[in-house]
Amino acid sequence: MICLVYLYDKFIIHLLPRTLTLTRRERGLNNMSHDNETYTPINCDLHSEYELAIMHHTLLRIVWRDAAGLEHVCTLLPTDLQTAQGEEFLLGQDHTGQSVRLRLDRILTTRPITTETQ
Repeated sequence: MICLVYLYDKFIIHLLPRTLTLTRRERGLNNMSHDNETYTPINCDLHSEYELAIMHHTLLRIVWRDAAGLEHVCTLLPTDLQTAQGEEFLLGQDHTGQSVRLRLDRILTTRPITTETQ
């Protein structure tokens, strides 16, 4: 997937200054090949970071794995968090405006897009 980078105000950039990375064990992702794997709740601090990104319209660079174990990288404008059937999801739009729904425990890293990371 080709991702574009958008510019945002410096004030917003400083709200999420770090890259958030969890190990496979911390995320409970020992076997990514099963589509129906059990959801593992994410850390509350990470959940709060997603909420801040949504509130401040912070563009994020997200690395995630799908149910088949394939790794993806995308630029996402997060719009909401959703809970469905005991699983949590980050909702947003990619650079084309297409809706994206990512299960939170499949997100590998999240980094705010800043002018320094372009």
